[in-house]
Amino acid sequence: MGKVACVMVVMEYLKISGQLLNAKIKGGGVNKCHIMQPSHLRFTIHGLWPANKSSSSSLNCMGDAFNVNEMDDALKKDLLSSWWDWKDGNHVEFWQREYDKHGKCSDNVFPKSKYFRKTLATYRDFDIAQILQKANIVPQPLQPKMSLYKLYSIDQITKAIESETGGHSVNIRCYQQEQKKSKKSKKGSNLLIFLAQVALCYDESGNNRIDCDPGQTTSCKFNGGDPETAPSIAHIKLW
Repeated sequence: MGKVACVMVVMEYLKISGQLLNAKIKGGGVNKCHIMQPSHLRFTIHGLWPANKSSSSSLNCMGDAFNVNEMDDALKKDLLSSWWDWKDGNHVEFWQREYDKHGKCSDNVFPKSKYFRKTLATYRDFDIAQILQKANIVPQPLQPKMSLYKLYSIDQITKAIESETGGHSVNIRCYQQEQKKSKKSKKGSNLLIFLAQVALCYDESGNNRIDCDPGQTTSCKFNGGDPETAPSIAHIKLW
């Protein structure tokens, strides 16, 4: 009988990730959505991810599986106010996936319900949508051509957030979409880059902000260029 080697992953810090609530699905399907206006700009929870310096996150650790019946009604109500599966509407399954994939890796510090309460607490530390609106970074309706968009650089977005969250670096994730060209359109890139997700990092206690790894900002390059100068659109888009 073969031997099974188990590796203990050491949690060194936590990353709270908020995703941009960006579409109301009408009748189901990714392509049937209503783009929200700026007054609806909001980030909801994607997850709280234990991580260490050698990798961006710790995944699928050993531990007890998620059980929604172990949550009290007050906690479930709190989660439903901020942690949504806005794509499919399967909120409890979303919590389960996040806990089984990430949460178990912090089980020695935040077992079960404590993990979800810590997630809510760190999420509520900062209102990212309000911070962006304060910096006049707001969503826009879909436009027929790229030249009609107001563009925001990655640097603008990150500096706006970092100026309000203690100066520590953050991670952002972008969604890229190729825009269809008309026959009359000029040559050039028609790649649209949408802001999709913002992550803040904390120490292993979950109480103190720290710098995120700048290498974890993803999908925000424009034509292979430097992400620091890449034009990005703070427009709400389902991804």
